[in-house]
Amino acid sequence: MVGGHSPVEGFRLLATPTAPALARRLVLSVADGLTEEERSIVELVTSELVTNAVRHPPRDALGPVAQIEVHVTLTTHTVRIEVSDHDGRPLPPPRVPTSIEETGRGLALIAELASSWGSHRAAVGDGKVVWAEVAVSGRSD
Repeated sequence: MVGGHSPVEGFRLLATPTAPALARRLVLSVADGLTEEERSIVELVTSELVTNAVRHPPRDALGPVAQIEVHVTLTTHTVRIEVSDHDGRPLPPPRVPTSIEETGRGLALIAELASSWGSHRAAVGDGKVVWAEVAVSGRSD
């Protein structure tokens, strides 16, 4: 680790229903030195970010072989997960779903579990990047 930051780990995934599970495994494979609780939080936040990137873009934004990008940055006290998609629409605010709704809790969960989170337009293309930082007790390198 140099200057408190490790190199950014990144990977591309097809925007398919299997992407969240694969992203969880890949993120946890580079996020070493975490407690079990921290690993669970990182896993859940990753899953929600990737699920949103797969489920919510309009179908024409995805194309036949759409991909999403996941980047992980590790510091001594944070794990930052960034997910880039091809949906140029702004991110909706978190909402509180009714108890009978099966979806709609992702951003609210991220807001609750992450120490900070947000979104911005992608540097290239029409998409956006949604990111979250999870505070950790102090990774050993």
